Amino acid sequence: MRFSLHFPGSATRPTDPVAATTIQGDISPDPMICFVMLDLIVDANVDYYGQRIRALERLVAERRRAKKKAAGS
Repeated sequence: MRFSLHFPGSATRPTDPVAATTIQGDISPDPMICFVMLDLIVDANVDYYGQRIRALERLVAERRRAKKKAAGS
């Protein structure tokens, strides 16, 4: 079975084509190899979206600090 996954960019540079990643390959009909490949794909997704979530959390925290600073001034 053939698969291809494309991640559009990194968490800090979501639109940067250089940061984009494409994973392609063949999944073996052997169930154990298939399981390992799927596990790697899931790990890649978790890492990618985890980075995006952490970047958004940092952005929200920075905006909150800026609001507090502006309100206190």
